[in-house]
This record gives sequence, C-alpha cells and structure tokens, in this order.
Amino acid sequence: MKTFKKILKSRGKDKHKDGDPSDSGYSRSETPSIRTPGVGTDTFTSENVSAIDQGPNLGIKLIYQPETAENAVVDVVFVHGLTGNAFKTWYHTETKTHWPGSLLNFGYDADVTSFWGGTSKNRLADHARGLVGSLVAEREDTDTETRRIIFVAHSLGGLVVERALRISKDSAERHYHQIELSVIGVIFLGTPHTGSDFAPFAKVVAKILEASGKRVNSDILDVLQKNSQTLIDIEDWFAQWLRIRTKGNIPVQVTCFFEEIALPGGNKVVDESSAKIIGYEYFGIHANHMNMTKFSGLDDPGFRLVSRNIRRWTKYISYQTGTTDVIIRENPGDKQRVNQFLAQLYLCPYQDRKDINPKRIPGTCEWFVSHKQFKHWNENPSSKLLWVSADPGAGKSVLSKYLVDEIIPKEEVAVCYFFFKDGFPDQQSASIAACTLLRQLLLHRPHLFQDWVLDEVDRCGEQFFTVFNNVWDVIVKMLDNGDAGKVVFVLDALDECNERHLRDLSARVREHLLGNNNPNLKLLLTSRPYEHIWRQFQELEHMVPEIHLSGENEEEVEKISKEIDLVVKCRISLLCKRKRLLPHEEDHIQNLFTKVPNRTYLWVTLTLDSIERSPSCTTGSVVKAVKTCAKTVDEAYNNILAKSPDASKALKVLKIVLAAFKPLKVKEMAIAMAVDDCHESYQEFQNELEPPERFRISLRELCGLFLVVISDKVYLLHQTAREFLVSRETAAPNLPSGLPSSGSPNWKHSISMANAHAEMAEACTTYLRNKIDRSNPRFFKYVLSHWDEHVLRSGSGFVIKTLEKQVDILHRFCDPGDLRDRSVPLFPWDKKGKLLDEILILATVRSLLVVVGCLSSISEVNPNVSSSAGETPLMAAAQFSDVPIMIALLGHRDIDPNLCNKDGDTALRLAFEFGEVGAINLLVQWEDVDINIPDGSMITSLMRAAMALHEPIGDWMEGDTVGLILSRKDVKVNMVDTFGRTAFMHGAMSSNWSSVKLLSKDKRTDVNIIDNEGHDALTICTISSDGDPTPIGTLLVECEVDFELSCVSRALIEAAKRNYTEVAMVLLETGKADLEQTDGEGNTAIAWATKNQNPSLLELLTGRLNIDTSCTGEDEDAGPPSPSGGLLRIG
Repeated sequence: MKTFKKILKSRGKDKHKDGDPSDSGYSRSETPSIRTPGVGTDTFTSENVSAIDQGPNLGIKLIYQPETAENAVVDVVFVHGLTGNAFKTWYHTETKTHWPGSLLNFGYDADVTSFWGGTSKNRLADHARGLVGSLVAEREDTDTETRRIIFVAHSLGGLVVERALRISKDSAERHYHQIELSVIGVIFLGTPHTGSDFAPFAKVVAKILEASGKRVNSDILDVLQKNSQTLIDIEDWFAQWLRIRTKGNIPVQVTCFFEEIALPGGNKVVDESSAKIIGYEYFGIHANHMNMTKFSGLDDPGFRLVSRNIRRWTKYISYQTGTTDVIIRENPGDKQRVNQFLAQLYLCPYQDRKDINPKRIPGTCEWFVSHKQFKHWNENPSSKLLWVSADPGAGKSVLSKYLVDEIIPKEEVAVCYFFFKDGFPDQQSASIAACTLLRQLLLHRPHLFQDWVLDEVDRCGEQFFTVFNNVWDVIVKMLDNGDAGKVVFVLDALDECNERHLRDLSARVREHLLGNNNPNLKLLLTSRPYEHIWRQFQELEHMVPEIHLSGENEEEVEKISKEIDLVVKCRISLLCKRKRLLPHEEDHIQNLFTKVPNRTYLWVTLTLDSIERSPSCTTGSVVKAVKTCAKTVDEAYNNILAKSPDASKALKVLKIVLAAFKPLKVKEMAIAMAVDDCHESYQEFQNELEPPERFRISLRELCGLFLVVISDKVYLLHQTAREFLVSRETAAPNLPSGLPSSGSPNWKHSISMANAHAEMAEACTTYLRNKIDRSNPRFFKYVLSHWDEHVLRSGSGFVIKTLEKQVDILHRFCDPGDLRDRSVPLFPWDKKGKLLDEILILATVRSLLVVVGCLSSISEVNPNVSSSAGETPLMAAAQFSDVPIMIALLGHRDIDPNLCNKDGDTALRLAFEFGEVGAINLLVQWEDVDINIPDGSMITSLMRAAMALHEPIGDWMEGDTVGLILSRKDVKVNMVDTFGRTAFMHGAMSSNWSSVKLLSKDKRTDVNIIDNEGHDALTICTISSDGDPTPIGTLLVECEVDFELSCVSRALIEAAKRNYTEVAMVLLETGKADLEQTDGEGNTAIAWATKNQNPSLLELLTGRLNIDTSCTGEDEDAGPPSPSGGLLRIG
C-alpha cells in the first residue's frame, strides 16, 4: 500500500556526517519536521487498513509516525466531513493509497447513512469539544503540547475545526487554550462557509433511513442550511479570530479548495462561492465533493496542490508565526509558556490604534524630519530622548505615525511604539503600554527571550502584566544584553496617559537618562505642552531637547505654515473638482484660506469638510462659506453639531461613543441606538434597527464630521472632540435631556460622563433583560462584559431608577440554562438559596453597590448565604477589598462577619491572605468582628499584621493595622500560636520594627513569654536585629522585662554568636547578664567572641568584669556561695 511519507517525512534527520544538508535540500536547523506523536510505525500495513476500515473510527487515530519524531515541530490533523470517515475519506480505493502518511486523524459520527449500529446524536459543539479534548490528551501523553498544528478539514470537518478553535481560545484551562495558540494553518476542502444547498437533500435521506430503523444524526445537518444562524456565528467568529491573529503578528495561513465536478445525477454540494474565504487563497480540485479528498498518488494534481501548502507552511513555520518558534528554539526553558506569554502581552490592538491616524499629505512633516534637534537625536548614538510638544490639532499623532512607519525604521533598528488615547482604558495604561513595547521588542529581537523571563512571570503571577515596573524591569534587563541592538521607543500623547501611571513611566524615563545603562535605547515622546507633564522631567531640562510643533521661532513657524498651505491647497483642489469650480475660483478660495491666522491641521480639516458637505456649488456660496467659517476649533465643532437634523438622537449617539469602553462597530452602534424599553416584541426592535450600510449614512447626517468610521468602527474625529463635549460637572449644564430639533444650542461641555454611561447602561440592561437580537455575538459579548460597569459609572440616581431591571438581569444570570455563552464566569455558588440570596451573591461579585445596599435592608435576605466552598458574600468582597460593598453587607442585621469557610478562613483572614488593605482596616475596626479568631495554626490577625506575612501587605505595612488592632479593648495581645509565639515575637522575627515598637509601648504586651524552642522576646529581637541595637533598647525601656528569667544572658550569647557588638553593649548595660551561662552547645558569650575572633567584643566582655571573691573559691572558710550564685558581675 502506498503512503506519501516521502513528502511529509521528517526533515531533521542527519544523513551526512560532514554537516551538509540532507537529500531533501534542507538542514535540520532551517526546516522543521512534521511529526505525529504516538506509536512508532514506519509504514501503514494492510492490517492497519483493515482494522481502521471496519471500525467506527471515533476520536484521534494515529496513522504514521516518522523515525525522527523527536525533532518534529508540527502535527497535521485531518478531520473528515459530512458522511465521512476518519479513514475512508482519505483512501483511494483503486490505488489503495491512504495519503495522510504522517498525520493525526480525528473521527466523529457525522455519517447520516451509516449502517454501523447506533449513530450518535451529538451536535456540532460536542464534536468540536471532542476534537479539542482528544488533541489535548494525545499531546499531553507525548509531551508535545507546544508543537504547531495544521488542520486539513473536509466539508463539515471545517466547521468542527472552527468551533473547536473557539472552544480552545475561550477556555480558561491553559492546556486547552494551547491548541488555539498552536495552530499555524488550516486547509479547507469543500467546507461550506456560507451554507450548502445540498443539506436539505441530505437531511431528507437521513429521515428516510431513520424511518427504516436506522438511528441517525440528522440535526447536525441544520448547520449546513443556507443562512443558518449557527453557521453565521461560527464564520463571524472565525473571521474575527483570523484578523486578531494577523494584527498580533501571529497570522494563521488559510487555503480553501472547491469541487469542480458535480455529484452523479445532481449538483455540486459546495460551490466555489460558498467554499472560499475572502482574502485567502482558493483553488479548484477536479473531483466531486466525495472524491476531492482521495488522491491516487504523488503525481495527483489535487495532492500536489494540498501538499504544497503544507510543505510551505512547515518550511517557514518560524517566520509565519511571528518569530514565536525562533524564540522557542533559542530558549531552552519552558517552551509551553512562550506562546501564552506573547498572547498575554497582547492587551491592546496597538497597530490598529496607530493606523486610525491618517497618513500625512505629501510634503508635510518635512520641516520636522529636517529639524536639527530631530536629526541629532536620530543620528547621534549618545542622544537618548527627544521631547515633541504640540498644541491640540497640531498633528502630533499623524507625525508619530509617519515617523514610526517611514522615517525611523532601519534594518538594524527595532522600532516599538504605543499611542496613548484618552477614553479607552487599554490606551491610558502605562502597564499595557509596557506590555505592548515588550511584545514588539521580542518580535524584533527574539533572541532576547530567555528562561529568566518566564521565571520572573512565575514569581509575579498575574500581577506581572498589570504592574508597570514589573514589565519595565524585564525590558531594561533585556536591553542590558550586549546583543540587544539599537532600539527606539515612540510614545505618543503622554498627556492622555493615566496621571498616576504617568508618574511611574516618567520616573523610569528619568532613570534611563540619568544612568549609563541601555546606551542603545532611544525614546521619542510626544504630548501637549502641559505643565504637570513637564514637571515630571524638570530635573532633566538641560538633557532633553524639545521640538514644539507650533514652531519656536519665525523661521519654523513659516515652515509649518507652508506645510499647512500644502494641505489647504490639496484639499481645495479636490473640493473644486467635486464642485466643478473654475481655476480662478480655486485661486480665490485658496487666498481666502491663507489669510486666516493661526491655522492648524485640525481646523483646516474641519472647515473644509464642512464646506464640502454644503449642498450649494456656486462660487458665491463657497466664498461665503469660507468667509463665515469658524475661527476656532471649538466654534467649528459647535457649528457641525448645530446642523444636526435631530439633536436628541445625535446626543444619544455621542453619549454611546463617549461611554463605550472600546470602539463599537457600525452594526453594534445601530443595535445600541435601536434598543428601547418600550419595545414589546422582537419585531418592534427589528423595525427600529437600521442596516449597517444605512446606519453609516445616518451617523454622518446626525453628527457630521464629529464622528469617523475606520475599519467599520466608530470613533470621535479627534481627542479635542472628546474634550469639547465632556463636562467635568456631574450633570450636563448646557443641554437638557430633551433637545430642541432646531436652533443652535451650545454643545460645548454638554455631556457628563455619568449621563453618557447612563445612556449606555440603559441600552445594555434593556438588551439583556428583553433578550433582544443575539445575531451579533460581538455586541452581546460586550454587553455581558460591561453592562454592570456602565451602571456603576452612571450615578446613584440612575442605579436606583433601574434597580428592578438590574435584579431581573441578575436573576437571569442565576439560571445556568440562560446566557450560557457569557464571557464572565460566575463563582461556583450553590443554588439552594432563595432567589434574593442568589441575587445578593451576584450583585456582590458584580460590585453593584445600590443593589447590595437595597437587599441588605431587607430582613428576609440571608447575608450569610454561602458557596459550595463555604464562602459568603462578605468573604468575596473582602478578597477584592470592595469596601463600599462590605459596609453595605455589614449593615444587615443578621450578618455574621465571623463565619468560616471550609478551609477555616474568615473574611478577615481572607483579606490578609490577598493583601487587601482597605478590607483589613475596615474589618479590624468593625465592633462585631472577632479580632481574636485564629486559623488552623493558631495565627491571629494581630500576629499577621505584626509579621506582615504576605508580600502585598509588606509593601504598605508601617504599623497602621497593628495600631488599629491594638486600639480594640478586646484584643488578646499575648495569644500564642502552635509554636508558642506571640504577635510581638512574630513582628521581631519578621524584622517589622514599626509593629514591634507599637507592641512594646502597649502595656498589655508580655515580653517574658518563652516559646516552644526556649526563646523569649528579647532573644528573638537580638537574633533578628541584624546588629541594630535600637529595637533591643526600645524593648528594655518600654517593657517590663523579668530579668530573673535569664533573658538577658540568653540574648547576650546570641549577640556574641552573631558578632553583634553594639547589641551586646546594650545588653551588658542592664547589669543582668550572667557571663557563665551557656547555650545548648555549651558555649558562653565569651567563648563565642573568642571563636569568632572578635577582639573588641571580647575586650568588652572581659574588661568590665568584677569578680565576687566570696564565691570564687579563694577563701576556703568563706562558707557556701552567696545568693548571687557566684555571678561574674559587671561593675
């Protein structure tokens, strides 16, 4: 029997000991091999054929594994189609050729005409889950979880693959998520991407067979019907996934094949139009739908077409996956985490956000690139930073895009960038900016990725990606590598970065400039010339060259003015062509524009766009429009919105755009605008919903140039548009909710963000409550993820008004059968409680304060309802330090704040465990909270506060919480844990001296308790002091030390043992040290000083001795020793 392992066999086997490439023409390092994990058969025998041919062939089937399996980096997985079989689909009966010679086959029950026993009733999603689960299990068993995957799918198998990828991507389990990350290519053979007219016929056949007593899976064919909603959802998601992977520089290759011959006596099952995906390669195979997967041999034209793609994708696997495999090959560490790490760094569609900005008009930006400061920064290796300041509308983001795309990039320079943007949380965060820069740096310089990077991520956990300094430290360490090469970071619009984040960012920039490290890193920063930003860099004033885009002198101003004139000339030329004006009229309009002083790029754009939209085309009307045009950007904005034919509707559109946490697509905007509580049926909603093409026109009519649509997403024209609209007041002062349809209201500062969020919250809650159109999964996911956040930001008045609606939505979330595709998972709460109790749980998790407050005032609500793990709402709120929610819960008359979960943890204990300071300080002051409840190790809250046990707490612990606990009269200061240690001892052992000081001054503190190891507080302070005598002195002065317990002697021995001379001096000053006392090893303090060769300490110990002769044995008649016991006393 023939196989094609010659084509797909391992390329990595060394056939030439002298190091020459193998006979395939590729060396081991240049071309990865294709391999399938599992058994090690080298041929596919007739016995194998027989075994697979006769069975149901469900699940993963290994057919062939090459000899050099350990060098392989790709698995090729075949998934059969409608009426197919994991073996027969790919088997050519005449030549007895099974061409997948190095593959994994996945089989499932999709055969509607099967006579092999009972047919499964599984749906498409179940088959997809089966595929993911089988692959995960196979790859785990063979330790190949990170190997790349190429899918080859026939007919329905293509839909199974697409759904499987979604299941993998949405999974919270890392091993399941790894399948989607590993995919580099998909080959579709006759897959119906827009439905198949053959499905109804096949379903009829299935029903006939079922009537004959054969149980068949007819419902799976519903997917293939034209306009099937399931198919639409699958294809929408798959198209979006392809775009996301491409924009993230980890593209997936796709090739589609269609049948060229119809079935006997019928039509083509999947025609060309249905089989192709726009934007990707597609080819015909000269066979019908059933035979297009059966190849007769190596020279079969169909096989040559398919195998060519597999070989090409495999040969260039490292390049095609955005250098991820290069990183893996050069990093001998944890390979499984590399893909996940790069995916975790992708927190913002940074390339998209850069490209929102328009391209420069030819001839503009030239004055900047020829500016001596820029040239010096760009060409001089010692110049580290260039500051570019610009007034609003001066074109700084257009300039930044031009520099990133065209000017700075050179072969040896890695250019990494981030464009900050107010209004979008993912573009205001310094930590996201740092993650974005790190990701781009790794894609430019994959060799910088080393094992220590993953070690650092493991050390920090999830906080690595959310804390700016964590990520920046990794960047700095990478750039310290002598092989890092030249790197440029461009950060645009620093003024739109979160102000707190900006402080961290500017501190690290200052550190870079003042230090001598990272000589190859250059930074270019742009921002508005705001004082608070410049203050961040004030100490560097002499080191930071600055270019102001408005010009610093007459010569620069003149150059900028000429470039703006180029924009004006270009735009006016286009305007006059559209209006069909004559050359002399064009010159006249040009002259009018050039006479306007203080022109900016933004003003030119707004004014000319406004004139362009004017219906009149006479010379006089255009000239009049030019003469009466707005003189400022604010005036231009107001004029645009004043022309809206429906001001109320325009106001609603603008509120939605302002409030949205990410740009909405045109169709999503249309849905948000159409949603209304008064709709009593789905049909009423449909009657209000405009098609996307028509709604795009409506947006332009309502808001003019104020909004722009880029890549089908709706944006404000410019950042100044947001600033023009948004009021800092809690309510909009100038525009009432009901706007007149005529007149010229003042739109400036007309919208408060609370009102904007209220508008969006109204749309979201109505959408969810009424189960309105779910045909747009992207908008549905947005609503599920953000509806509650919009509610929270809309103000208490709106929250109270919509309380009933929120409760209804939360009720729906309690139903596991509803909203099963939600993106926000719920905690595993029990369903035994009453409805209101369940709503209280969900409102707590969702941080809906007003809902929690209202429910906490209802006596019938049980505030102590618990999850399967025994966790109450108060415990959940404490873990997130949601103090307002906690206060509301604690206000319920039946609340028990001292309940324990199944692990024995109270809410206070959990707050300590997660380092939530606000929750800790609230609970320790709450009178009903038992401050003395210990955990299983008898550790109390005072002990935890004193020792600052957990790192998150250690950063802030300065004794504040200890002081709050000590202010409680009922606190038991001297409780001991299972080792006999008190809070004081824990504070000393952790060197938390601020806590020790507070405990020392508290008269309830007993420092004479001895733990199970024989240590008292003074001894432990000595051991932990690191030679600092201060805490020992504080203890001796503030506390009542029982010197009869020999504590000073024990402490002195420990000080001598550690060479703590100053500590020993303080202890000796007490006059209570017995220099003859020994430790467990039989050594005195003097003996330790002698062993450690510490002459100063030895002199201190021996030089101040006064011997009591009455007990030295020199006078035989002296009688028995005195009560002093023969002490060597200090004089």
